[in-house]
Amino acid sequence: MKPPQPIPIIDAVVVTYNSRFVVDACLEGLRRTPSVRSFVVDSASHDNTVEYIKRCHDVVEVSVMPTNRGFGSGCNAGIALGAAPWVLLLNPDATLEPSELVKLVAYLEQNPDVAAVGPAIVNGDGGAEAGLQSLPSTGGEFARTCEILARRLGLQRDDQCKDDARDSIWISGACMLIRRRALEVVGPFDESFFLYYEETDWCLRAQALGWRVAHLPSAVCKHIGGASSGAPTRTSSKVTAQHFRASRRRYFRKHHGVIALATVEGLHLARRLWMWARPVVDSVTEPPVTATPLEEKGVSA
Repeated sequence: MKPPQPIPIIDAVVVTYNSRFVVDACLEGLRRTPSVRSFVVDSASHDNTVEYIKRCHDVVEVSVMPTNRGFGSGCNAGIALGAAPWVLLLNPDATLEPSELVKLVAYLEQNPDVAAVGPAIVNGDGGAEAGLQSLPSTGGEFARTCEILARRLGLQRDDQCKDDARDSIWISGACMLIRRRALEVVGPFDESFFLYYEETDWCLRAQALGWRVAHLPSAVCKHIGGASSGAPTRTSSKVTAQHFRASRRRYFRKHHGVIALATVEGLHLARRLWMWARPVVDSVTEPPVTATPLEEKGVSA
């Protein structure tokens, strides 16, 4: 049996923001992967992330942004630092084992028309977090609203990831391997998306130019989720939600127009109203609890 061939040179880009306590596993996994050159782009952290990485992960090249300009901006800065044929974008709270990265590289080598490929992404409990992605659209948002309502009513189970590699409309920026040639053709990430939807926008632009985007569930990445935007606090969670809504509005306005944007905003308002009204509806529709004959006489069962 022939020994496995070494994987080609890969530029790994990790964008950090107050990631001091989650970045170790990410960088350690990259260190153990042959032929990977790792770049950390720090978005003006204030928790000593940069100092910690320089002290504990000295093989990593660190670039510090003067201000936090968002995830897409950090990715663009990191991509520009290297010249390898493959570019791995990996969140600081994500871990990709060397064997899983080999699968992603092999897939791009075997499919020269694929611009980017993403693995199955699982959370800390091993549950599926991201898989095959559909196009964010008004129809998709309506379907998602119905799915959320059905799931909350116990009428639907979450779908599981499929086993076969297939084309996907977009893949998660938490872990994606991109062909540098595709980056040169498609261009960098749109930095007007501060956080969220920047990878969706890039994937759509790539497909508009004839490239494919693929999901490879046989490769698996572990992701904590949410830690990439800094240590979660009540305030930071609120800010993250604001960034998500702003990017969603930017995406729909850019790719689907003002009418689609208004429709989506209306659907999200309906979802929020339902979540607010659900406890009230339950309390009104719940049948009253009647006492048993023994309880009416003051005797407990």
